[in-house]
Amino acid sequence: MDYFLDNLVIMTCVFLASFNIFTIRQQALTSLKEELDHREKTEKELLESRNQLSIHLKNTPVGAISWDTEFRVQEWNPSAETIFGYSRKEAMGKHAAELILPQDIIEEVNTVFRDILSGNGGERNMNENITKSGKRILCDWYNTVLKTLDGKITGVASLVNDITERRKTQELMIQSEKMMSVGGLAAGMAHEINNPLSGIMQNAQIIHNRLTRDIPANQKTAEELGTSMAAIRSFMEKRGILTQLDYIHQAGGRAAEIIENMLSFSKKSDLQRKEVNLEELIDNTLDLIKNDAGLNPKRAPLPLKSSANILPAFLSSFVKKPRSSRSCSTCLKTRPIP
Repeated sequence: MDYFLDNLVIMTCVFLASFNIFTIRQQALTSLKEELDHREKTEKELLESRNQLSIHLKNTPVGAISWDTEFRVQEWNPSAETIFGYSRKEAMGKHAAELILPQDIIEEVNTVFRDILSGNGGERNMNENITKSGKRILCDWYNTVLKTLDGKITGVASLVNDITERRKTQELMIQSEKMMSVGGLAAGMAHEINNPLSGIMQNAQIIHNRLTRDIPANQKTAEELGTSMAAIRSFMEKRGILTQLDYIHQAGGRAAEIIENMLSFSKKSDLQRKEVNLEELIDNTLDLIKNDAGLNPKRAPLPLKSSANILPAFLSSFVKKPRSSRSCSTCLKTRPIP
């Protein structure tokens, strides 16, 4: 009986120990399975994140480039290919100086790169770059240092935009604003010039009248001085004084016409289309530029629908342009309006 009980106790202990081991093993397996599931889920999420980032970098209109600490290309997206002309295969592993840096700014950009790695600035930089075809472009760079979890620097990530055309547009806008300011100043000056010019023309006409016209006041003054209007007129004609007075009056009228054209061109146009006489428009344009262009135009009247204030400015640019270039193949063609 004792032997039976002893065996029962031993078997019970073995069973309980085995059950505990089984339970612990099941718990360990469950825990391991959960850990593996979590790791698999994490790896899947990381893979999806990398895939989404890769898709984003491939489709973004901004050039995305990764550099190692030696300033060599580690990543080169399609937009970088478009901007600089090098394929990813051509760019990978190359130093920036071999690809996109003009010789005259290599040291300057190398200094910026060192500043980025040392944390002394360079996160935003604008500088000229050079494309595969040799064209110089202006680029806007955004740079970020890449680090591992323990803080070790592994390189630099850069985003780049080609802002060459944007800068040209900005310069054109600035130039346009300057020209508008100059136009406003010229209009103000034209008004100021008109007043003394009117006095010059009026007094020249008065002098001409008093030296040539047989009016009672002129005859009386001539008799008081012991001469006659005929003698005065003869003297003036022989000395060419009357001709000079005519020239003064004509020059004043010419100046007045130029000022009137300047005022007309400087006014804001409502851009309404209407029929105008091409001959008059060309004459007005040549009045403004003939001292500069030295042209002798052939006249051909032609009705044309245009803005009377804009076309002379266009023709002025058209006429002046050939003088500033070696050759010109530009032609101005007109056709009658039905």
